[in-house]
Amino acid sequence: MPTIRELEDLIIDAIYLDILRGKLDQKEEQLEVEYTMGRDLEPGKLEAVLAALKDWCANLVPCRLN
Repeated sequence: MPTIRELEDLIIDAIYLDILRGKLDQKEEQLEVEYTMGRDLEPGKLEAVLAALKDWCANLVPCRLN
């Protein structure tokens, strides 16, 4: 996400779609997740999901700086 606003929009969409449930605290710039929709993975797919999450985490800090 290039901007914090785009990240907030993505989180809000996920909440409305019931993909996740949580509290978005704009003052503290954090999301407290209470629930996420589960997903079954095919054998061998865990590594790809972990890689995607690591990439996502690596991009969080640059997003917060914008």
